[in-house]
Formats: sequence, C-alpha cells, structure tokens
Amino acid sequence: MDATTRFQNRKDFKQEELRTNMEQEKKQRFLEVYKNLPLVERKNTILLLEDKIKDKIEKKPISWDIAFLEIEQETKIGENFLDKLIKLNLI
Repeated sequence: MDATTRFQNRKDFKQEELRTNMEQEKKQRFLEVYKNLPLVERKNTILLLEDKIKDKIEKKPISWDIAFLEIEQETKIGENFLDKLIKLNLI
C-alpha cells in the first residue's frame, strides 16, 4: 500500500467517523426531547411522510413513537426524520 492509498484510507475513515459522530449527536438531541415528552404527546403526529404509490403522492402521519423506532433502528427513514426535525427546530 503506497502513501497516497494510506492517506486516502485515513481520510475516508476520518470522514466516516465525523459523519457517525454527527448522526449520534442528532440522535442524542432527539432522545433528549423524546424522553421528556409526556406519554400522550408521543402519540401525536410530528411529521408527514410523503410516500409515492403508483404516481400518486400520499402523506402518512408520523408520531414521536414511530420516529423513535426508526431512529433507534438507524434506518434511512430515521435519518431523514432527524434531519427534518432539526430543520423544524423540534429537536
């Protein structure tokens, strides 16, 4: 392995580490808000998920509880939720 390849591997590693740290920070922000919500509030809709079915866009309500499950499982949908919640200043 030459020096350029090692440097690129380290650079890729650092970028991935930074991305992972940012995702963990977003997740922590969500969990801080979530744990302080009253149980009845967790059932309320916080986002509408746009789902395209047969050329028709359908909006599905997403509650705090559903967002929690997606974020805990670290799904793409969960990452999307985190970004939207931050954009909306909800977390």
